[in-house]
Amino acid sequence: MRSGAPSRNRHDPRARRPAETWTADTARRFRAYRAEMRRAGHRLAKTELRRQSSRRLAAFVVVAALAFTVVVAKVVDLQAISRDELTGKGDAQRIDRTLIEPRRGDVLDRHGHALAVSVDVSSAYATPRDISDPTGTASKLAPLLGTPEAELRDKLSTDRGFVWLRRKIDDQTAQQIEGLHLEGVGLVPESDRRYPSGTLAASVLGFADIDDKGLAGIEQRFDDQLRGEPGEITIERDPLGRAIPSGERHVDPGRAGRSVQLTIDSALQYESESALAEAVKKYNAKGGVAAVMDPRTGDILAYATAPSFDPNDPGKSDPAARRAWGVGDVFEPGSTSKVITIAGALEDGVVTPDTELSVPDHVQIWDRKLADDEDHPTISMSVREIISQSSNVGTIKVAMALNASRLDEWLRRFGYGTKTGIELPSESRGIYADRKDWSGVSVASFAIGQGVAVTPLQMLRVYGVIANGGMLVEPRIVAGTEGPDGFEPEERPAPVRVVSGQTAASMRGMLTGVVSEGTGAKAAVDGYKVGGKTGTARKPKADGSGYYQDKHVASFIGMAPADDPQVVVMVALDEPDQVYGGLTAAPTFSRIAQFAMRVLRVPPSPQPQQIKGPPHYKGGSSAMETYKPPTPLQIDKRNGVREGSESAASDSGDTSGG
Repeated sequence: MRSGAPSRNRHDPRARRPAETWTADTARRFRAYRAEMRRAGHRLAKTELRRQSSRRLAAFVVVAALAFTVVVAKVVDLQAISRDELTGKGDAQRIDRTLIEPRRGDVLDRHGHALAVSVDVSSAYATPRDISDPTGTASKLAPLLGTPEAELRDKLSTDRGFVWLRRKIDDQTAQQIEGLHLEGVGLVPESDRRYPSGTLAASVLGFADIDDKGLAGIEQRFDDQLRGEPGEITIERDPLGRAIPSGERHVDPGRAGRSVQLTIDSALQYESESALAEAVKKYNAKGGVAAVMDPRTGDILAYATAPSFDPNDPGKSDPAARRAWGVGDVFEPGSTSKVITIAGALEDGVVTPDTELSVPDHVQIWDRKLADDEDHPTISMSVREIISQSSNVGTIKVAMALNASRLDEWLRRFGYGTKTGIELPSESRGIYADRKDWSGVSVASFAIGQGVAVTPLQMLRVYGVIANGGMLVEPRIVAGTEGPDGFEPEERPAPVRVVSGQTAASMRGMLTGVVSEGTGAKAAVDGYKVGGKTGTARKPKADGSGYYQDKHVASFIGMAPADDPQVVVMVALDEPDQVYGGLTAAPTFSRIAQFAMRVLRVPPSPQPQQIKGPPHYKGGSSAMETYKPPTPLQIDKRNGVREGSESAASDSGDTSGG
């Protein structure tokens, strides 16, 4: 190609012809070609534009659909799913709600007499946001409420929506406050817990705080039933927190609680408390417990403890007095536990009431020496006499003939180591070792009530078995609850047979001998034949190092009338200065049992009980037998007593007699 010559496109018509042949026709075709190219370009541009428009429209439709879906979902969420939540948030911003306790249910004795009641009172409150003159309002309220004016002014000067001014005021004060017509000050109905009989059955009833929450006794154990359903104060407010005059404003008092009916007899309770308090004072004891139970039903007719307190003002009492002593506390039963050893031996055929045993005044097992309360020569004693004279050595010899496995079985069958299920808080199961943990002297010590610990209710249950023909009925102190739907009795386990009726009758006869000619003469009740058992047990040291020599629990547990027991009565005194149960607890039992016979209208026994007093063994010197397990203990086989091949257990130390 010549330099400077124009380039030729092979599609250009001019490229196919020599330059000299370019004509007007050629120019025309060339112009037509260029016009066609422009039209083709326009058509392509329009097609692409239409395609782009279609894509944009589709994208818009998709985006619009998604946006619509989001809007619909949000509307559904607001209108349906989150409606309650949002409504609640809205209400929370404009409605003030303050809970108020409903009227608490009453506590009644077995005859329907009120032991704890709730009376209608008023409580004063304020809504500080609605008070324009806190100083003036405080000056008017202070003399009525007995509250310092400065303290009230500080309360009323806050931006809070609700404050208590004073809870549970008397009717006269409430009327005076209402008559002032103070802005932002109001009254709300409440109930105040009162105990009409003062200290009567206080340790059983317990008490409630200012918010009507039970803190001890029945008030605590049945708090849910007694409290009912709470109410509330509702006040509707504007965005600035001011009460809306035409807005929502009402008081819902809630639903009253159910009443609780006890098995307690108020008259018998009062006499038991009086007798116990007198005994505690007379014998300089730290405290004590006295309880009365119907052995046929398990109903606790009285449960007195000392010291006591006034539930109307519990803050002024010792905390130790504000609970039912003996429900969560344990003590070693001492000689009162011997009835289990003897009853088990009778039931197993090991002895009879008339079986004679040779009884020294001391017995040594391994390194432990256990003795009767008084020195005496080796004497022949029947099982009946062993119980009436509360012989430790005689009871130990019966227990070793019974053997460890059977003694363990009988102690458990009478309820040692298990709760009674009484309807009071914090009941203890007592302290009773597993059989595998028994030591070389456990049989001897457990047989006489040492090395084990029980509650008063557990001992009531034990003697209830003897009084009730061998049937164990668990103690109860609540008959049931009552509300608008009627009376609902408390569920209770079925009675369980522990020993035969014959064994129970034999034991009742022997326990009658304890009063007639044994250690319990001071438990006698005029006109009635009674039976029971004395107990005197040293208190163990808290560190487990042995027993105090000068600290005892003295007790007596018995039944009246012995031929057909209507009540079982227990008295235990903590650290009296006269340590023997026969001298302190027994006369207290007598007073309570005598009153129980009158209040229950029990006819006198057909034959009066003759009180002979215990025999006195004279002559001879004291004697001691020594045993080292597993050497068998030989007991007089002529009386049908088998040999014992196991011995006893515990690290307890000496035990005083009954």
